[in-house]
Parts: sequence; structure tokens; C-alpha cells
Amino acid sequence: PLMAKWLWVMFWVNIASNIIGLFEFAPSLAKFVGVGTLMAALVVCMIYFLFRKEDKRYQTGAILGLITVVLNGLETLVLAPNGADGWVTFLNIIAAIVGLLMTYNLYYAHHQIVGEADRQVGERWLKLWKWKIYAVAALIGSIVVALIIPVLGVLVALAAAVFALVVSVYELVILYRSAKAYRAVVEGEGNAA
Repeated sequence: PLMAKWLWVMFWVNIASNIIGLFEFAPSLAKFVGVGTLMAALVVCMIYFLFRKEDKRYQTGAILGLITVVLNGLETLVLAPNGADGWVTFLNIIAAIVGLLMTYNLYYAHHQIVGEADRQVGERWLKLWKWKIYAVAALIGSIVVALIIPVLGVLVALAAAVFALVVSVYELVILYRSAKAYRAVVEGEGNAA
């Protein structure tokens, strides 16, 4: 019941966060977008902390997520408005590394726990982890290419951004299917009683 309820909440919080993120390029809304995405990330971290009884990797992921929220909060609310570009870049790199460690823990926990309700959906979390690594590698590769051949780097960066978007949509689909699988388990237990 815990997973069935909170996976749905997490799905809708992620949808809201993605909608807020669409306004990222509007300078007048930058602070709203920053605070909105930070609040959504905080809610997701709290939900993962609720799942810690199911798998300890959820707790590890939640703690790493909170660290990422703090780093992104410093960047968005303190450093970026004050023009501290060097520190912003440094914090973005640290947040990206911590975020990958968080994602690793959470996806493997999902693989184990969701796999108990629906094995195929559990396996998709592992596939998503590999896709996430490819997306990060593509983004890093685009930066390297841009340093060597700027015009080609822009095209590679665009392709990498589209791939990262596809991975994000796929993550929402798997999260939806995970919540649906747990709801089916809970409803099946209710019907059996």
C-alpha cells in the first residue's frame, strides 16, 4: 500500500516539475522555476525516505537527493543571481556527480522492489539506468566536441538534449507503470480478502 500510494504521488510531482521546467528559459520566471523545481525535488526525496523500509538504497538515494537539492538551491538562489559563474559551474559538476549516485541507488532499488510486483517493469529500471549514463556521456561529449569544433558541438549538444528528453519521458512512463503495478497488487489483495 505504501508503494502503491506514494508512487502515484511521485509520478504527479514529476509531471508538475517538468511543466515548471518548461519555463526555465523565461528570465522573468527564473526564480519561480528554480524554487518550484527545488520544492518538487524535496517532495520526491521525502517520498523516497518513506520507502527506506523497503530497501536501504531508497534512504541512500534520498540523502543524496537532499544534498543535490541543497547544491542546486545554493546555485539557483544565491550564486547565479550574484554572477558567481565559476562557483555555479563547480556546484553544477558536484550536483551532477551526486545526482548520478542518487539515480543509481534509486533505480536499483526500484529494480528490486518494483520487480516484485512486475518483473518486466523492474527490468526497465535497469535499462533506464544505462540510458541515463548514455545521456550524460552524450552531454559531456557535446561539450568536448564544442571545444574542438563549435558548429558541430552545437549539433551534438542538440542531439544529446533531445536524447536526454526522451530518457526523461521514458522515466515518467516507467514510473507510471510502476505505480500501476503496485496498485494492481494492492487491489488484488483487497479482492482476495
